[in-house]
Amino acid sequence: MNQNIQIRDRARKLLEMGSVAEALSLLEKNLKDFPRDIDSIYLSGICCARSGNHITAEKYFKRAVKINRGLYQAYVDLGLSQFLQRKFQDAVKSYKKALAINPAFAPAHANLAQSYLQIQEPAKALRHARRCMEIDGANPNYLNLQGVCYRKLEQTEKAIDTFRKINTAHPQFYAAYTNLYETYRLLHDIRNAEETLLSAKAIFADQATVYLALGKFYEQIDRTADAKNLYAQGVGNCGDKLDLLVALARANRMLGQYEEGLLPIDKALAIDSAYQPAVAERCSFHILKGEFDEAYALLTGFIASQREQPLTPGLSLAYAHVCRLTDRPEESLRTLRTVLDVPGMPDEMTSVLLFSMGDSYDKDKQYDRAFTAYRKANSVVDYTSDIDRYLEILSDIESGVRQEALDSAIRSDFDTSKPVFIVGMPRSGTSLVEQIISSHPEVCAAGEITELWSIAQDVSDSRYFEHYTRQRALLSKESINLYAARYLAFIENLAPDASRITDKLPHNFMHLALIAQLFPGAHIIHCHRHPFDTCLSIYFKKFNDNHLYARNLSEIARFYARYMQLMQRWQETATSVFNLKYEALVANQETLSRDMIAHIGLHWDEKCLRPHESRRMVITPSYTQANRPVYSDSISRWKAYQRHLQPLIDVLGNPEQYE
Repeated sequence: MNQNIQIRDRARKLLEMGSVAEALSLLEKNLKDFPRDIDSIYLSGICCARSGNHITAEKYFKRAVKINRGLYQAYVDLGLSQFLQRKFQDAVKSYKKALAINPAFAPAHANLAQSYLQIQEPAKALRHARRCMEIDGANPNYLNLQGVCYRKLEQTEKAIDTFRKINTAHPQFYAAYTNLYETYRLLHDIRNAEETLLSAKAIFADQATVYLALGKFYEQIDRTADAKNLYAQGVGNCGDKLDLLVALARANRMLGQYEEGLLPIDKALAIDSAYQPAVAERCSFHILKGEFDEAYALLTGFIASQREQPLTPGLSLAYAHVCRLTDRPEESLRTLRTVLDVPGMPDEMTSVLLFSMGDSYDKDKQYDRAFTAYRKANSVVDYTSDIDRYLEILSDIESGVRQEALDSAIRSDFDTSKPVFIVGMPRSGTSLVEQIISSHPEVCAAGEITELWSIAQDVSDSRYFEHYTRQRALLSKESINLYAARYLAFIENLAPDASRITDKLPHNFMHLALIAQLFPGAHIIHCHRHPFDTCLSIYFKKFNDNHLYARNLSEIARFYARYMQLMQRWQETATSVFNLKYEALVANQETLSRDMIAHIGLHWDEKCLRPHESRRMVITPSYTQANRPVYSDSISRWKAYQRHLQPLIDVLGNPEQYE
């Protein structure tokens, strides 16, 4: 037995030194002679967990607790191995067993809370987070967990207060800054979100993580030049971190600065030629320049040189996309099937992969299989529908669209025609319209900015626009001028010298009355296309959590019906809205392009007939379409999916009536 103890102690020392494989080999030999030595079994589980083999780790921990059911730490480690395999219900059971043995073990309560969050039971998670605080109130991890639970329960004010307390008491605890930022983003509170990350940057100036988070935020709100400068600053302060170099390259690409953008990518690949995010970004440069064959050659060459290394989901997606662009849908599908078979794939990534698979089947004209993939992509992640809330908001907005109310509304003193609002449903041609207009030398495209949306939330004093119409009607002249100045300052900061600046956030159709008050001289272009093409196109793309209705065809149709009803009300007013049908634009590009330019008060420029030659890169889901000549492939796409249209027909009627 002394030999058993000696081998086990030696293995433990090897484990402490980081020699995990050697330690596990010793323990496995020991278990052949002493198969019920619980210490060797437990240590073997630890070795497997350290090496990332959670399946085998789970087996060892199960053996350990089967021999001795009083080992609460083994139950905790068993739960963690199950959690990391996304077996959350099993993890809950294991943590409960640990707590039955030692109810005062705070880490088990914390892990159990995390598991409850994963299975959408935040109230139970909060109880255990609070128990952690009762046991060890000085640990910021537990207070942070409590804040996450509040946020999951949509108790956002409590969440904000909790994260702020951590920032005050534990300013070096980075996770609280991240969670506070994410909470503000959920509230569309752009200013406080930015201030939170800037505060973190002041404290963590030598950590790449904060530059990446703040830079990504700037990208999302169309401040790409600021993101580029920030990434460059991060490289200067943190050194040549691979993820920062890739981010800097991406920002340059989004700004159309190809040669400058390739420098950090080349540097990243010189440091590590096998760094897959850098390879994927290099591929993106080729794609946005229309160099699809070069992108394919790059990825196939890389894959051939790295046969020992599996592709990351990110590079698999890039390869699948390139295969579609080069008319290799079967190759694209093989790649996606392989990565989808990887055990433990997070639901969010599974959803992204399934959307890509749907695109590949669609490209191959396997429409039934494509629809099945899209349906799975939309259903794999649990969510609570937001359709009733949106219908209530749209009903409230529609109630305020009355000619007498619009005529008597207070308007700002800003006599400007600079803002151009391009509105409509997502996937209705807004990207193409912005690309056409922004090809004019006097126009700057701001993209999908959220500043007006944020102002509308401030007006209603609600994230969800409760009592929006009533609150808007109560605005004073001073408030309206302040909001108008705020919006103008934001867009003019993007392009001080532009005569017109486009804002193409589609859902700004909800805020046409507010636009009329802030900017009586603003130009509005309303894009629309066949309702069934629009609804299917929304269903076939992964939208963020602000548009959960997009995951269900029937809910998309209900949203669309109310949107059409609202826009019809606007047509009955004297408000000047330029209505543009996508199908008509494709059929008669020059005439309608000239009409749009005239509508926004500019002289015609021939560059507007060649929007695909613009150096501006579109980064919405429409980028591959907007950066090629106008084409008709997307018209009547719904006809290929007629077997699956009943949820749309039930709400919108026969699709033929919209032809």
